[in-house]
Amino acid sequence: MRLQAIHKYFYSLLFICFILFSCQKDKEIKSFDEIKNIDYGSKPRNQLDLFIPRNHGKKLPLVIFVHGGGWIGGDKSQVNSFLMPFLNKGIAVASIEYSLADGQNTADQINSDIKNAVSFLTNQASTYNLSTDAIGMMGYSAGSQLALLYSFKNGNIKAVASISGLANLTHPYYTDTNHTIHTLISQYVGTSYLSSANAWLSNSPFYYVESYKIPTYLVSAKSDEIVSLEDAKRFHERLDSLFIKNVYKEYEGDHQLFFDLAASEWDKIADWFLIYLNK
Repeated sequence: MRLQAIHKYFYSLLFICFILFSCQKDKEIKSFDEIKNIDYGSKPRNQLDLFIPRNHGKKLPLVIFVHGGGWIGGDKSQVNSFLMPFLNKGIAVASIEYSLADGQNTADQINSDIKNAVSFLTNQASTYNLSTDAIGMMGYSAGSQLALLYSFKNGNIKAVASISGLANLTHPYYTDTNHTIHTLISQYVGTSYLSSANAWLSNSPFYYVESYKIPTYLVSAKSDEIVSLEDAKRFHERLDSLFIKNVYKEYEGDHQLFFDLAASEWDKIADWFLIYLNK
């Protein structure tokens, strides 16, 4: 009987521990509010997901994420790669989708989508307890080009981060028709480089940085097989020459670096954003 009592006590203790652990896990999961598929425009892919940290009395800084996918694919779920390090530091995150370059939609429409998404979030900031004076942007791959282009053309972004992005579409690596990226850029811009070099130039963040000196964080992979490492280095040098605050980092890896970065590296990027979003 004594042995049975011990067993009963042991299993009861295990059950209590399980309940406590489950409650704690639920508490962690519910540390932020998640609002999915918010319409910010009239196009089919004009939707965004918004993630808002809880228990913050002040208006929250916001980072708007633009997904990658060569302008022809990808979706807002890519945000999951870095979401928690940002939320844990009190930064709200919006992940947006935009029209894809499918022959009908080209740069003008896609860039317009990005602008509309930012305008929507700015106009609805009070609804979601967001600060209109503390908005940053970040993109991956093609999304980086879109985020950089918007930021430097409009000047209403406090800081911008680019992961494996493109800065100068007229870089020789991109204009070389032997590279896959040339076809993708042609589809995004709506024309080949030979047909309209000016269209490629006008969609290059590289040529807009003099307008607004926006702090920039650049991350590149040393073995990137899609975008040019030299393009990223030249962009970094251009920012330096104009005394624009920037961070440039190279990591071992390929174009999938975005999905392989350690949480500690995302922590550093989030901390960097806070320097400028909390001013």
